Amino acid sequence: GTLNLAGTVTVNDDVTLTTGTFNGGTGTIDINGALTINGGTFTATSGTTFISGNFTISAGTFNHNSGLITLDGGAMTVNIGTAVLNQVTINKSGTMTVSGDMQVNGNLTFTAATNINVGDILVAGDVTTNDVQVQGSAGLYFIGSGNQTLSAPGVSGAVPSVFIIKPSGTLFLQGTIEVDGSQGWRYTSGTVNAGTSTIVFDYWSKTISSVGMSFNHVRISLSADTVNLTINDTMDINGDLTMISVNNINIGTGLGTIAVAGNVTTSDVGVGGTALMTLDGTGAQSINTGGTGDLPDGTFTINKASGTATLVSHFTLNGAGQDLTITQGTLDLNGFNLSVPDVLTVAASGTLQLEGGETTVSYSTLTLNSGSTVLYDGGGSYTGLKMGNTYSNLTFNNAAGTWN
Repeated sequence: GTLNLAGTVTVNDDVTLTTGTFNGGTGTIDINGALTINGGTFTATSGTTFISGNFTISAGTFNHNSGLITLDGGAMTVNIGTAVLNQVTINKSGTMTVSGDMQVNGNLTFTAATNINVGDILVAGDVTTNDVQVQGSAGLYFIGSGNQTLSAPGVSGAVPSVFIIKPSGTLFLQGTIEVDGSQGWRYTSGTVNAGTSTIVFDYWSKTISSVGMSFNHVRISLSADTVNLTINDTMDINGDLTMISVNNINIGTGLGTIAVAGNVTTSDVGVGGTALMTLDGTGAQSINTGGTGDLPDGTFTINKASGTATLVSHFTLNGAGQDLTITQGTLDLNGFNLSVPDVLTVAASGTLQLEGGETTVSYSTLTLNSGSTVLYDGGGSYTGLKMGNTYSNLTFNNAAGTWN
């Protein structure tokens, strides 16, 4: 038979369709239990369907009717096979378990999700999040062929792990987006426009595979100094990088490099790992450790086609055998101390700038390549030259300074 609904309907129990036809009409359907479709034809309302229990489609036909599905209530399992949903809002407490894929051809909104585990959510439309926490092992896949937006219109918003596999179109990132999921971030295809966004990697260990796209600002704030970040290839950051809490940042596959065009700030005093760091912006950049902040233990490189990277605090690299290389551009110590465990290299297109009265400029080996420049700009009276007496190019750039 056929059931045609009209207006608003509330069901304080489970709903199961085994055979026949269900037409949801245009009103609101509130199911305070599970929805199970194992036969027949279920056409959802063009309005909103609320489901507070498990959502299962094992057989039959599901028509989304351009409506909205709101998953509310507590813990639930979503197992809908190959069915396609239109708009979806997740507004629930407890853990949501996705079996297989949950495909959303329209927009997805996170209001309250807490944890989403196991499967993947495939979205062709926009994703909006006002949620403060979306942990778990599930992946959020951007698969639309047109333009999509991932936005956090409030102070910030959380999502699970992010996968970008767009056949065409642009994904626009907006607001401060917290990536809580345990898998991390993986870019495969499509265009990403980071705009003025900030991406926050927090909670658990995760991997970032982002070669081919660029972030704007990035903040690393994992849940404790016992969890790790793995970098595959090059992570390109066109804005600022802020490190608050992480154990190790390691090389996964490829170069394992964090390339930053903006400022670098770290307040974490115990960052280890093999990852490399490069400052590659064309404008002014700053390095701020607060005197005690740490960075990963791979080679730290200045590779700026123009502009100067300037210390705004003492800068201590402490990895065993860790090097600092100025490939091109200028590193200005700005009167602060610099400590390099192993080799400090100034390449042919590089400049090391210092006042000359810094308390400590330490290294195991100093290599000033042919064509390199050391520039002293202090305005005081100094005894001797801090970098020794042998240079390729030596410049003094302060008429008030005297060196004896």
